[in-house]
Amino acid sequence: MPPTPRGKHAGTIRRLRVQIEFRLPETLAPYEMSSVAMPEDPDGYATPGLAILIVVWEEDGSLARRPW
Repeated sequence: MPPTPRGKHAGTIRRLRVQIEFRLPETLAPYEMSSVAMPEDPDGYATPGLAILIVVWEEDGSLARRPW
């Protein structure tokens, strides 16, 4: 398991989120450090520093597995 990201990484992610958030359509939103199920592996997950996902993912995380 890799080490937990530190302040520099968190700052980079925050700056990216601030720059892109207002440019996204209302149906998409940036999410930080959110585990997303891997479509090809039912037991696998990825936890990117920043992910752009459909907003309804907040209510139903399984929707992120569908190809859009």
